Amino acid sequence: MGKSSQNSSQKQSLQKQFKLKQFIIYSYNLSSLSSIQKQSFSHALHGTGGRDSFLKTVQGLRLGKNTVAVPASQKNNFEKFLNAWHADFKTLTVYIAKKDLQRFEKL
Repeated sequence: MGKSSQNSSQKQSLQKQFKLKQFIIYSYNLSSLSSIQKQSFSHALHGTGGRDSFLKTVQGLRLGKNTVAVPASQKNNFEKFLNAWHADFKTLTVYIAKKDLQRFEKL
């Protein structure tokens, strides 16, 4: 077994042992958008103004202003959304314990 496949299986084992779920934290910047575009983006992301919440669709969590966490499995979908709005963004991959996610979702 190669070194990278060993690391991968060790990572999966740790994820199962500690009941961790991989998320991508996105910090996005909308400074290139007009005020109206920023408002439309917010409505699309959070589901206000009669629209469905895209964040809810990808099972994401709002962490703060311009910061969300999205399951790693939804990375491509969320990045397509951000790119469609011409939003600049930075990412950080994290692992969150499922029990902590449940607590966070209740807030």
